[in-house]
Amino acid sequence: MKPGHDSFLGHLRELRTRLLVAIAAILVATFASWPLAGGILDFLLAPVLKFLPPNESLKFFGLPDAFTLNLKVSLWAGLIFSAPITLYQAWAFCAPGLLPTERKRVPLMAFFALILFFLGVGFAYFLVWPSLFGFFLAFQTPTIQPVLAGDRYLSLVMGLTLVFALAFQMPLVLMFLGRLGIITADTLKKRRPYAIIGFFVLGAILTPPDAVSQCFLAVTLLILYEISVFLLPKARAEDAEDEDLGDDAATKDLKEDALLDNLDANPDVDNLDASPEPPNAALLEPKETGPSAEGLTESLPMVNPKLIAPEVSQPSPLPPENPLPNPEADLNPLTQPLKTPKEP
Repeated sequence: MKPGHDSFLGHLRELRTRLLVAIAAILVATFASWPLAGGILDFLLAPVLKFLPPNESLKFFGLPDAFTLNLKVSLWAGLIFSAPITLYQAWAFCAPGLLPTERKRVPLMAFFALILFFLGVGFAYFLVWPSLFGFFLAFQTPTIQPVLAGDRYLSLVMGLTLVFALAFQMPLVLMFLGRLGIITADTLKKRRPYAIIGFFVLGAILTPPDAVSQCFLAVTLLILYEISVFLLPKARAEDAEDEDLGDDAATKDLKEDALLDNLDANPDVDNLDASPEPPNAALLEPKETGPSAEGLTESLPMVNPKLIAPEVSQPSPLPPENPLPNPEADLNPLTQPLKTPKEP
């Protein structure tokens, strides 16, 4: 089997293990939330009961509706309570493929994701639900009274809450895309008009057919969009600093690896860094195997150095064979005095 194929199958097996652990955590949290389903349902009913007549409550029209309602409440609670375990499993699966700098950021991003998720839930519960219920129930009259079905009510509020919880994740998504270099702050500024139109279209699709929840969602997305435009340049600057530090660390690691490779290739230089042992003093002391130099000098008789050094005779200077004429001499024969021949 090829190494790449074996690695791919290993990733699939790990993904299966992570999914099984996450599903098991959700099931355990769901069964643990079953006794709390009644209290959770009362908490979810609190915003709408303000707009209903006294002693009004939810209705169910089929025999299994009450059981289904409690099961849905327990399932939603199980998803929320098991979120730390499921997020950890996702992180453990993706961490080996990330860089060291990215591994440091992921736990922080997961923490902010949870914070933003619960902020979205709180925003929907305390602001969107009362406005939405007040808008719809304002049309009731003494002759037209609402009858709230438990199954429909739970589907409405939980779906709306999930939409706002996911909408609050938009800054993290944009920051992630910006760190990857896919988008920039300038790109977001240029695309702002199209983004505004898209937000209102999403509000019309994902919310009930009313202007209140649609405007709530569109304005919320627009505010989060502007926050992302403001934070994205700072995130890019931090990434640039981390890349510089990472390059320095990588260079240092490469040098250390090269040094270790050289040490492995040359085992005789393994202890280069170790301090040398002091030499044995006994080995440095001269061994007295005979008379010392001073004794030999004293025992030799004094000798006249002139008798030892041979006399070198100085060579007699040779006359020049062809002496050069004196340049200052007068060579004109007419001006030279006549030479009288010598008498024999």
